[in-house]
Amino acid sequence: MPTELLRLLRLRLWLWLGLLALFAVGMARAQSLESVLAPGPVIEGHAKTEHECKACHARFDRNAQDALCIACHKDVGADIRQHQGFHGRRDTQPQCRSCHSE
Repeated sequence: MPTELLRLLRLRLWLWLGLLALFAVGMARAQSLESVLAPGPVIEGHAKTEHECKACHARFDRNAQDALCIACHKDVGADIRQHQGFHGRRDTQPQCRSCHSE
């Protein structure tokens, strides 16, 4: 094999290894998949649970989020169960995130 070709193959190998190392460092800095996907800071009322993803999200189950919201916002949950207040008097109960977002 010509030495020029070997040199080119070595250079490509080192470039790939360098890119792999950069990727590994980036992944090591990310604590979890959730921290990579976090869209930004939350509202002040949710700041106390900002780093407790499981308080508001169930992995791979978007429909579980409403129950988690109601578990935390007990007054809203009581209104819905008793069919009173703004949330309880709605004809349909849309998902919380359809009106409320960060």
